[in-house]
Amino acid sequence: MNSGKEVAPEKSLPWWTWVVPFFVFHVGTQISIYFKLPSGAALFYLPIPLGIILIHWWGPRVLVALFINSLITALVWDGDDFRFWPLMITHGPVCVFASWFLFSRYMKGKAWLPDIRNVSYFLTLGILIPVTINSLYILLFSSNKNLVTHTAMVWTADFASGFALVLPSLFFLTPVMERLRLTQNKGSIYIKPAVSYRTFNLHLVEIIFSIIGLFIIRFALPLEKYWFVYGIFTLYISVRFGFDNAILANLLIFVLTYIIPLLSPGIPDVSWAGESNLINIHLGMCMLSVTACITGRVISDLKDSERKLNKQFRELERTNQELDRFVYSASHDMSAPLKSLLGLINISRIEKDTQHHMDYINKMEVSIHKLENFISEILDYSKNSRTPIVADKIKIKDILSETLESLQLMENFEKVKIETSALYVEELLVDRIRLKIILNNLLMNAVKYNRYNEGHNPKITISSERNQQFIKIHIADNGQGMQKEVMDKIFTMFFRGNITSTGSGLGLYIAREAAYRMNGRIEVVSEYGLGSTFTVFVPIESAQQN
Repeated sequence: MNSGKEVAPEKSLPWWTWVVPFFVFHVGTQISIYFKLPSGAALFYLPIPLGIILIHWWGPRVLVALFINSLITALVWDGDDFRFWPLMITHGPVCVFASWFLFSRYMKGKAWLPDIRNVSYFLTLGILIPVTINSLYILLFSSNKNLVTHTAMVWTADFASGFALVLPSLFFLTPVMERLRLTQNKGSIYIKPAVSYRTFNLHLVEIIFSIIGLFIIRFALPLEKYWFVYGIFTLYISVRFGFDNAILANLLIFVLTYIIPLLSPGIPDVSWAGESNLINIHLGMCMLSVTACITGRVISDLKDSERKLNKQFRELERTNQELDRFVYSASHDMSAPLKSLLGLINISRIEKDTQHHMDYINKMEVSIHKLENFISEILDYSKNSRTPIVADKIKIKDILSETLESLQLMENFEKVKIETSALYVEELLVDRIRLKIILNNLLMNAVKYNRYNEGHNPKITISSERNQQFIKIHIADNGQGMQKEVMDKIFTMFFRGNITSTGSGLGLYIAREAAYRMNGRIEVVSEYGLGSTFTVFVPIESAQQN
């Protein structure tokens, strides 16, 4: 068994991730050319923010396509002035590489921006520094007469476009890409936004009216005088709804203040975006957007911390309740076999007929086995509660063989036919102790509660399959099955399905808790009189999340 740091072998990205970036960058270039200003520069250069997004998903491979695109762009942008060639060819790849190297490689940042630390590092290392590098290219190679003002305009435009496009793309789409196994990132699908979509829907009317008001302000008031209104809007959204809605609000403002003015240049008071003498407005809006973004991330983190504290409080309450039940039931279940033993010992002393002594000894053995099984379950409960997660590569057939071998002395075990031919997943990365606890309890129940009446052929079928997130292990039997009113309670501590149940009522509870500790779960489908199927969901990345 390893130290717990071993991770599942990383699946290589599809071959087309080398090719698709070229088309993405080319489309981005064409859009940038469409929004080209009379001065010869573009208000924004999309290949850089698109490159930052893709490189944080697919790695440095995208730099090849970005370099080729930059080479082609040099021919169509300012091809008659060869002084711009170093800028057009290398500025994009250098900026994008700097974002990836500084944030992902050097700081080990998480591209899905789960907390304030990652957001702060990304704003600085993933956007601010790359944009500044691009501005240095402008400062060195541009022949613009108003070089300083022109460079500042390019800096603010690049920062605004990168800020508005990159943050929501990485935050919302990285988990989607991970589910599709189309990114090198691991762990984003386990992070839930602090503001849920349920909360979003509850405040939908408020958000809609805010957006309508923003549109009215956009076309009713001159932006060069009332630009701070947009900062107030994003700050309001961030405080009310958190980080996820704050970055969407920034994206909306980017469209309203940068895209619409260039699509509708004839509308009064919307041509500000191309005026270099309004650089102070660009800078002010960038600062307010960043402030709102950081505020939203802090608000989301606070709400997330509050939710975790509430969850821990509920779990503590549940633990206390279970502890009370455990003390009561455990004392009863441990004392009952001991009282039975004492009673049989006293009867043996009184009984003169030696032929009955063997019957008493057999009954003593039953009581001892019952007590032994109960102590074993308590030990399993303790192991699951206190033992840290330790991942190991396990062959499913091997751990099934170990489990079945330990159950061979069970009553009626030899009467059950066990099939394992449908194990389509041969190996998984999981905690051996907990998986064995789960399989042991499920298989023990499948044997114990099967039907052994004449004419019935008891059978247990074990199979496995895999999807994008889970490895599923199915344990199906053709035994007694369960009624619907019982199925909701079977995972409760010390629950016994009926008065004839011989178990302690801990087995399925422990199995469920063990699956929970591995970020998995157990589901059951049952039909009374026909049998039950238990499905264990083992997360493919469970070892990396604990």
